[in-house]
Amino acid sequence: MARISYGSIYRQLLTFDDGKGSKERPVFVLDSDADDVYFFAISTKKGKEHQRKYRPAFLGWRQSGLTEPSYILIDDPPYILKKSLFTKDKYIGEASDFDINTLESHISDLGLDK
Repeated sequence: MARISYGSIYRQLLTFDDGKGSKERPVFVLDSDADDVYFFAISTKKGKEHQRKYRPAFLGWRQSGLTEPSYILIDDPPYILKKSLFTKDKYIGEASDFDINTLESHISDLGLDK
């Protein structure tokens, strides 16, 4: 099994919020336990004006193995999927320390770190 840790980037099939369809997209791992992985989705869309404060830019996207400029979609609570879905073939790479620190600062600024 590939490394599943804070800042790992994987591809996962995510269901849309309205439940009508799904899309494979990269995800940013936040944490895991014996059965589950907690994560934020990653998108290439900056989002509408009111969404942008919840979508910090992923500046090291290329170094992390992504193919396009990307944004981390901060959701509270984060997504949860079974750990068994995070297989080696779904692994993309690791976020840089800079991107991890930027995300943590952004979460703190939004007051979601409490």
